[in-house]
Amino acid sequence: MTTTTIAVPTSCAALCAKLAELAQRIDDDLAKASGGAAIDYAAVEQRVADALGEVERGLHAQVLARLDIDVPAIRVWGDEYRRIGRSESEYHSLAGTVRVMRTVYRKTGRNGDTLDPVSVRAGVVADGWLPHTARAMAYLLAQGTSREAEATGRELARLPYSRSSFERVGHEVGALYRRAQARIEEVLIQEYAVPAEARSVSISIDRVALPMEEPIEAPLVPVDPPWVAAVMAAAPPHPPEVQAVLDEQNQGDGPKIARNFRMAYAATVTLHDAEGESVHTIRYGRMPKGDVRGLCRGLARDVTAMRAQRPDLKVAYLTDGATEFETLYDQHLKTPLGPDVVSLVDFWHAAEYLGAAARVFEIKRKAKPGQFRRWRHALKHGAGAAAQIVEQLEQSGLEAVMLDGVRSVEAAIRYFRARLERMDYAGARRQGLPIGSGNVEATCKSLVTVRMKRPGARWKHTTGDEVLQLRALQLSDRWAPAVQRATRPLAKPVQIAVGVYAATSTRTAPVTGGQGARGAA
Repeated sequence: MTTTTIAVPTSCAALCAKLAELAQRIDDDLAKASGGAAIDYAAVEQRVADALGEVERGLHAQVLARLDIDVPAIRVWGDEYRRIGRSESEYHSLAGTVRVMRTVYRKTGRNGDTLDPVSVRAGVVADGWLPHTARAMAYLLAQGTSREAEATGRELARLPYSRSSFERVGHEVGALYRRAQARIEEVLIQEYAVPAEARSVSISIDRVALPMEEPIEAPLVPVDPPWVAAVMAAAPPHPPEVQAVLDEQNQGDGPKIARNFRMAYAATVTLHDAEGESVHTIRYGRMPKGDVRGLCRGLARDVTAMRAQRPDLKVAYLTDGATEFETLYDQHLKTPLGPDVVSLVDFWHAAEYLGAAARVFEIKRKAKPGQFRRWRHALKHGAGAAAQIVEQLEQSGLEAVMLDGVRSVEAAIRYFRARLERMDYAGARRQGLPIGSGNVEATCKSLVTVRMKRPGARWKHTTGDEVLQLRALQLSDRWAPAVQRATRPLAKPVQIAVGVYAATSTRTAPVTGGQGARGAA
């Protein structure tokens, strides 16, 4: 085997030795497999991954150690911290955990927070999680459960951490994003480049059921009259075996919870090409008790920013026709978006009503087979087709006919009559606008149903919103820039409070409880 000599810092000599050992082992395996014999290449892959992981951890340990500052006092954003000692602490990387000796400081004043320069300068998340590692763990948690995240990391030979760690770190990243969400969304949309092929932009809002964990209020306990309380107080105690039974029965008297489905919000801002086909979609979500007015303001902000780049973009507002969404549009979107917005009912919701009515027509021999196909084509391509179809339905005399327990013709008449002005699909198509709200319908499934409606799942508002917002970033292709902006403020510059940089490790005392000494980091 030919060898090559390279110059490396002395501190990296041990790491290079690991790589040399790995190369030698692989060379030995290949020598044993001479003559065309098969080898266990999975074992080779594992050895390579293990060795490179050890090298990676060693490099992290060296880099982190160099971030330490051991001086009598430091300043972080104007606040002074005094050295209280040194201790070894754990930092968690993509390849595993490393231990680093670092100096601990306490903020001047009574009961001040503690921090260490390594964590502050590196911008670690929570208790020692390096930024990219925390981001990767949050990514897996937004995709699936913590158990699935743990299994994925184990199979990929990366992120060798427990499911509880994935849960804790993922929610910590979600909390960091939620605190800065409005600012980050504003920056992202200002930096967004509208694709050249885009000709229109649509806004859609929908709702989807989400299982929530809610407390069950305990019934009021009746208060005994004074004379009963006095008798009970004077009564002798129960025998031990009776008291044991009573205590066992009372164990179930703690707080109880219920799994109730509440309606969450999903919303989309979608750019479309000249044919009305989707080019790119930005997805948003809100928990059942979330800020829907803020959601609408965000939708209007996105469209306004896009039209600032491209004033020629046409705007469409697409919903399933629910009255609630019309109210939201009138109250929060109509004014900021301006008067040239084309408001439409989703074509496929309208067609669904026509399909049920067409079945009644054909059964009652009021129309030839294929009536639904004819109505659908006319509604999509004909000017004023919606009003003409309603007239046919009203003249049929079939409003009272029930099919599968539903008066389909009557339902279609009511639905169309209330929304006729929002059913000019032919006019929208001539402008190259979309006529379907499929993007928001799909978002309800991909954003909420796939991740948050697992069997037995239930969510609290805060932790549920953390996962919901992280998943919305994934589905909108905004993950990296958004999470980087959420975690970046954790990295702070550290200034030496007195004199110049000087190592003073001989004057420090050991600090116990390494992980607990990071309160302000």
